[in-house]
Amino acid sequence: MISRRFDWRIQLIVLAVLSGIRLTWQRPMSVCMGMTLPECLALAAVIVVLAGLTLAVARGLWLARSSRRAVRALVPAPIPRTLRAAIERTGVSSTVCLSDPQASAFCAGLLRPRIRVTTGLVERLSATELDAVLLHEAEHARRRDPLRRLVFRSLADAGFLVPLLAWWAAREHEQSELRADRAAIDVVGVRPIAAALLALDSPVSTTGATSFEGVATARVAQLLGESLAAQPPSLPICVLSFTNLAILVSLVMCIGAVAGFR
Repeated sequence: MISRRFDWRIQLIVLAVLSGIRLTWQRPMSVCMGMTLPECLALAAVIVVLAGLTLAVARGLWLARSSRRAVRALVPAPIPRTLRAAIERTGVSSTVCLSDPQASAFCAGLLRPRIRVTTGLVERLSATELDAVLLHEAEHARRRDPLRRLVFRSLADAGFLVPLLAWWAAREHEQSELRADRAAIDVVGVRPIAAALLALDSPVSTTGATSFEGVATARVAQLLGESLAAQPPSLPICVLSFTNLAILVSLVMCIGAVAGFR
């Protein structure tokens, strides 16, 4: 289930600051570089969107670079016989073994995603459970989920004044894990997935990677056969998002009004 934890204090402080700036800036909004009010409103909205996308691209490039560095810092290890056998059974050839006692697995790589499995994981899981992990991560690789996750996180980070984006990113993360589980369940069944979830440690910290341990609560509910009803964003998140957007657009219009007077 998507986490409802949200730092309302920071958002409310930002909202108060933006509102204060807007209320103390009383230039006529109908004078935006000689444009009509609807034209000015449309232009201001476009400027806000373009500025947000520019920040998202910059954030995405930084996250991609950080992820690449984190992956390169990991120590590779020879592929054990048990892992090689699992690769042959599942056909998941794009698998790398890492020398790490922590039991973890993840998919990393934006254009050519590869699956990373630690030696600790190989030692801890049975053959069927190892198959389940590889099939789960293979679905992430097939759908290029690391790239998707990077895009969603970049948008959410750049648009931090619009908490609806963070909700959207969290929902996509949850859905990607559930899809990967279903792909593995179709081949090995429920039990190996559940056993692997219980056996794994905390995920390896790699920005933009998809780890097998993500969103455990929703995944357990799916494994138990519980219905996972769609959870729309809460009303406060929607209200705060649209309020902040309206204030940002209004501030851009004020800047245009000042430019029109000069």
